[in-house]
Amino acid sequence: MKRRPRHRSGSVTIAVLGVSVIVAIMGVGGLVAAHAQRRLIETAVDARRAQALARSAVELARIAIASDPNWRSNLKHNQWSDPLSVGGGSVRWKIVDEADGDPSNNTVDPIRLYGLGTRAGSTQVCSVMLTPQRTAYSALAAAIHVAGQLRTSSGKTLSLGSAVASSNGTIRNDGAITGSTESLLYIGSGTVSGTKTIAATAKAFPPSSVISTYTARGTPISPGNTIEKCVLSPGSNPWGATNPNGVYVWNANSNLTIRDCRIVGTLVINAPGRTVDIDRNVLIQPARADYPALIINANADFKFTSTSELLSEPDVGVNFNPASTPYAAASDADTLDSYPSEVQGLVHVTGTFTASGNARVRGLILVESGALTSAADITSSFEIIYNASLFSSPPDGYAAASSLIVAPASWRREPAP
Repeated sequence: MKRRPRHRSGSVTIAVLGVSVIVAIMGVGGLVAAHAQRRLIETAVDARRAQALARSAVELARIAIASDPNWRSNLKHNQWSDPLSVGGGSVRWKIVDEADGDPSNNTVDPIRLYGLGTRAGSTQVCSVMLTPQRTAYSALAAAIHVAGQLRTSSGKTLSLGSAVASSNGTIRNDGAITGSTESLLYIGSGTVSGTKTIAATAKAFPPSSVISTYTARGTPISPGNTIEKCVLSPGSNPWGATNPNGVYVWNANSNLTIRDCRIVGTLVINAPGRTVDIDRNVLIQPARADYPALIINANADFKFTSTSELLSEPDVGVNFNPASTPYAAASDADTLDSYPSEVQGLVHVTGTFTASGNARVRGLILVESGALTSAADITSSFEIIYNASLFSSPPDGYAAASSLIVAPASWRREPAP
C-alpha cells in the first residue's frame, strides 16, 4: 500500500487560506463600499435638508419683515442675520437692495432676500426677489382732488377727459367740467359732461411726513426768489452740487416764481403762507417715475401757457437739452429747439391752488387746502391729462399700505459664502 505525499495537504491548506483571505478582503471591501455609499446618502440627505432650511430662512425672514414696519431702516444691506437653530441645523438670512444698496432710502425698491441653511457639513443658499405691492391713497384716484372747495369760474373749462374732479367738500361749477365729479356737495349752474356724484366718500391724502421725507432726500438750492432760464436735473444744478435723483429743496419766506426753464426732477418748495407762481413757459417732469414732480408747501398759481406756446430755446436763449440733460434721449449744443410747455407727474400743493393760465398737467394734482371757498380755483381754461399709473403704481410716500410679494420666476440657488 502506497502513502500519499504530504505536500498535497499543505497545498490545500494554502488554497483554503487564500480563499478565506479573498473572502475577507471582499467582505471588508463590501463594508467600506457600504459605508461610503451610506455616507453619500447621508451627505445628499444633509444637502436636501440644508436646502429646505434655506427656504425656511427666507420664509422666517418674510415673517420678520412683515412684523416690523421700520424694517427698511432696521435691517442692513447685505448683512447676514445671527444664526438660529432650526430642525437640527441652523438658518441665517439677509436682504440686498440691488437698486442702490440702501434699503432705507426708497420704499419702492425691490429687495432680494437670501436664505442660508446649514445641516451637518452642508450649507445651501437660495434667494428670491420681493417687490412692493402698494395701495395708493384714494386721493390719487382723481385727476384733481381738493380737501376744500373746487371752483370753476364762469366761461372757463376744466378739461379732464374721462377722469374725475374730486372734493372732500364742495364743487362749485359755474363754468364747464369735461369729465366727472365726486364731492360732498355740488353747486353752480355749470355743465358736467360725465357723471356727477354727490355725498361721495372723502378721499385720503398722504401724510404730512411725505414733505419731510423728500426734503431729507433733497439737495438745498438758493436761486433767490426766481428760477428761470436754466436746466435743473440730476446732471445739472446751477446753484451747486447735483442730486442723483434730481430732488432739490427750495426754502424761502417770500413769494416765488418759476418761469422759462426746464426741470427734470422733484422740486420741493417750502414757503408756507407764500405763493409760488409758475409762469410763462416751463417743462417740469420727474427724473424718476416713482417720485412726484412738484411738492409745493405753499400756495400755487399755474400761470403758464400750454395751448398756444412752447418752451422755446430761441426765445429764451438757453439750451434746454445739454449733454447733462437730454430730451427724448437726444442732446445738442445749440439753442434751436422747442419743447411742450407743461407739468408732467404728480403735483402736491399743501396750500391753495389757482389755475390762471391756459396750462396743462399730465398727471394729477393734490390740493390740501380745506378753504370753504376757492381752495382750488380754476379761473382760466385748464387741462389735466390724468395718468392712471400714478394710482396703480403710486410714487414713493403716496401709498397707504405696502406689502412685499414674490416676483414671478425669481427663486434661484446661490453659491454658499
